[in-house]
Amino acid sequence: MRESNTSTEKNTVSTTCTEYILHRDRHKCQNPNCKNKADSPILQVHHLGFWKNPPDRTDRPANLVTLCTKCHTSKNHQKKGFLFGWEPKLKSFKGETFMTMVRWRLTQEGQHNSTFGYITKGKRWTPLY
Repeated sequence: MRESNTSTEKNTVSTTCTEYILHRDRHKCQNPNCKNKADSPILQVHHLGFWKNPPDRTDRPANLVTLCTKCHTSKNHQKKGFLFGWEPKLKSFKGETFMTMVRWRLTQEGQHNSTFGYITKGKRWTPLY
């Protein structure tokens, strides 16, 4: 089971964005000191900038990180908790990889049909003679 928000966060993260963050973080809690040994921990997406003034609750991938429910607690959101002021170094995908993920997601949801360049090339290319 995967969750995308907690009661401590008012904003919810879209499903597509949540899937992107979970995939980027390899479906693992990003707390380097995580002690959760469960085979399939429940993962949540956390807004990193919640402690800033004003709070940054944007769904930019650079502002989101994957945490398990044992690390993503109200206690850890307090001023002395590890999440307050935490700014981990995050990996990111190249733009092309991200757009491919979005394209396939839209195709799966039936919002558009997918095609390949070799199929449409004849319609796009006109010889100069």
